[in-house]
Amino acid sequence: MEIHDLGSIGAFSPESFEKINLIDTERMFVDCWCFEPGQAQEPHTHDGSDKIYLVLEGRAIATIDGEERHIAEGQLVHAAPGVSHGIRNDGDEPLRTLVMMAPLPGSGGGDHHHHVSTDPREVAVFTVSTTRTVADDEGGRIIHASLEAEGHTPTRYEMLDDDEQAIRRAVRGAIDDVDAIILTGGTGITPDDVTIEAIRPLFDKELVGFGEHLRRLSVDDIGSAVIMSRATAGIVGETAVFAIPGSRHAVELAMDDVIVPELNHVVSLAHR
Repeated sequence: MEIHDLGSIGAFSPESFEKINLIDTERMFVDCWCFEPGQAQEPHTHDGSDKIYLVLEGRAIATIDGEERHIAEGQLVHAAPGVSHGIRNDGDEPLRTLVMMAPLPGSGGGDHHHHVSTDPREVAVFTVSTTRTVADDEGGRIIHASLEAEGHTPTRYEMLDDDEQAIRRAVRGAIDDVDAIILTGGTGITPDDVTIEAIRPLFDKELVGFGEHLRRLSVDDIGSAVIMSRATAGIVGETAVFAIPGSRHAVELAMDDVIVPELNHVVSLAHR
C-alpha cells in the first residue's frame, strides 16, 4: 500500500510544467502536475480515455471541448473520451493539479508495454548534412518510407547544414505542429557533428535508453565503433525528438527496430 501526501508533492521548472507520477498501472495513471505562471498543457484529445484535473493549489483555466472555465483549489473538471481538453496557469502563483486518466491510451489487457494508441502521427524529418542534397538523401527517404508504411505522415522535410543554431531553430519551429521529430546526421564526434549540442538544451526529459539500445543493436554491425555514436532522444513539451546517425544501416536499424515500434508509446506518454 502506498500513501501519497498531496500537500508536500511538487516540482517546478521555468522551462516546462513538471509531471510527478504517483500511480501508474496497466489501465490508469495518477500524476501531480506543477505549472509555473504562464505554463500550459495545450488542448488535445484521447479517443478512449477519461481525464480528470483536480486543483490542489492555485487557480487554473481548463479548456474542455473549446469552453474555458476557471477552476479553483479543491475543484475538479472531467473530460470525456474524444473531447478536447487542456489546462493552463494564467495566474501569478504556482499551480499544482492532480491529473488522472483511465484507461491508458490503447490499453485493454496484456503487456502494459504495448498499451499504446495506434493513431497515425505527424512527424517532421530533418537531414543534417553540409554535403548531401535532397536528390541523394537516402536516409531521409528511408525514414519517410518507414513512417508511411505504418500509417504515419511526414508533414515536414528539410535539409539542414551542420550548424547548431540552424538545427535548433528548425526543431523549435516544428515542435508545436507535429507529434515527433526525427533528425538524421550530425551525431558523431567530428567538429561539425553538432546535432546533439543543438537539441539537448531543448529537452525537458532525455530518453537516454534510446541511444543505449540503438548502440547495443549496432554492435554486431560496427563493433566497438559504436562508442563514437551519440544518438539520443528526448521530449520537448509534448513532442518526441529522435537524433540518429546518417548511415543507411543506422537509419534502417533505428527506424525498424526502435523508433517505429515505440513511436506511439512515446507519443502517448508525452501527451499525458
